[in-house]
Amino acid sequence: MNKFIALSSLSTLFILGGCSAPPLKYYTFNENIINQSTNKITQYSETSPTIIITPITVPDYLDTTDIVTRENSSLHHSVNGRMSSVLSVAVTDYVTHLLSVKNPTLFITNQRQVGMPTSQILINISHLDVQNLGNQNGSAILEADWSIIPRNEHLPINKQKGTFFASGSIASDSDVIKIEQALLIKLVNQISKNPLY
Repeated sequence: MNKFIALSSLSTLFILGGCSAPPLKYYTFNENIINQSTNKITQYSETSPTIIITPITVPDYLDTTDIVTRENSSLHHSVNGRMSSVLSVAVTDYVTHLLSVKNPTLFITNQRQVGMPTSQILINISHLDVQNLGNQNGSAILEADWSIIPRNEHLPINKQKGTFFASGSIASDSDVIKIEQALLIKLVNQISKNPLY
């Protein structure tokens, strides 16, 4: 009897081992970095404006590495994919990159620098939602406010809020990331319509 139980347990382990889940995939926002034959160096002078992007805030329940979609009032966390870093860090890095590309004459960074920056940009994302509409389609919304704070205290602080929408396939984790990326691009395009210092 004991021998039968032992053999049954061993068979179960083999069966479960053969049904293991596929390995997790890790994702980042695509910065369109391509292989180039030469290095690219940008020289900034001491008088070049320095813009600091402070850490961007996102809703607490989203600030994980999980890839999250919504079905009505239920949240679905992907079992196959993760972000390579928590969302607030990924968003801060991506927005900094996009702003730098759009404003190549400005030294834009989210890292500490020597001396006082010319201005700081504070961004708060209060709502970021990818809704599953069925048939592997989704709609997404991003609500945010941002402030451009110049070092010169005699200049006004520019405060704005915006709501942005996107839609598309959410058949895969990669598709969900692309929709969120589209929303962030819209946010950066709006921020860039104003002087950053």
